[in-house]
Amino acid sequence: MSRLIDGVLSYSRVGRTRSALQHVDSRAVADEVIDSLGPLRGVSVRIEGTLPVLRYDRTQLTQVLQNLIHNGVRHIGRPEGEVVVSCRETADGFELFHMIPNRARLG
Repeated sequence: MSRLIDGVLSYSRVGRTRSALQHVDSRAVADEVIDSLGPLRGVSVRIEGTLPVLRYDRTQLTQVLQNLIHNGVRHIGRPEGEVVVSCRETADGFELFHMIPNRARLG
């Protein structure tokens, strides 16, 4: 909880101070975010493949992953299921994304 509060405080200073770029293991950050969600009734979150080590601001990466995973869980569209977090390398860097396997189509 202390790390989360420190992260929020650091994030609130973004734009007023220079980002502290460092090598960040995005898998470790994703694991921390998933752990912080606590038990999710009927929904599991799984990381597929390898997530990269990035030179980035850890607080900002935590915010990105929190939003990504939270949106996947919130919009699963059914009471039970799985959200899969994955990453692919592009010409410009990396794309982190979530998938909801076997999601029922609406409409």
